[in-house]
Amino acid sequence: MEGVKVPIPDQPQKFLDQLRAFIRLDGKSYATENTYVYWVRQYILYHQKKHPSTLGVNELKDYLSHLALKQNTSPNTQKTALNALMFMYNRFLKQPIENLDFSYAKKPVRTPVVFTHQEAMSVINAMEMPYQLMAKLMYGAGLILRTNNNRCQIRC
Repeated sequence: MEGVKVPIPDQPQKFLDQLRAFIRLDGKSYATENTYVYWVRQYILYHQKKHPSTLGVNELKDYLSHLALKQNTSPNTQKTALNALMFMYNRFLKQPIENLDFSYAKKPVRTPVVFTHQEAMSVINAMEMPYQLMAKLMYGAGLILRTNNNRCQIRC
């Protein structure tokens, strides 16, 4: 029942209910509402349930750096949390955040899918004949060996 909106009291007393009502009045989607409330809740829990209006730039820097350095979140996840928290401070609490400097999450380094020419030649040269000759012919002709469902295919 993900599509069913969380009911909010007519006069919300809890901070997160008030935030949820504000987000709905702002016309944001229900998915955005859930995401923002999730990240604000995590922020509050990280700071031992202190009210966000009593927290400031330093606590925000600390939390965002924590996400990148300790939780190993992706850059996009960290940006989503940042957007939620900036919405809360700038729009909901009307406490603009300035001079925010924190550790950004780094994009993971991806290993190349194919060998460089030098790497391919070092592998081929390490082979014994006649396999070396077959590998040189395949490499020189641009053939690719792919494994698909435990079946090998050679494509041109």
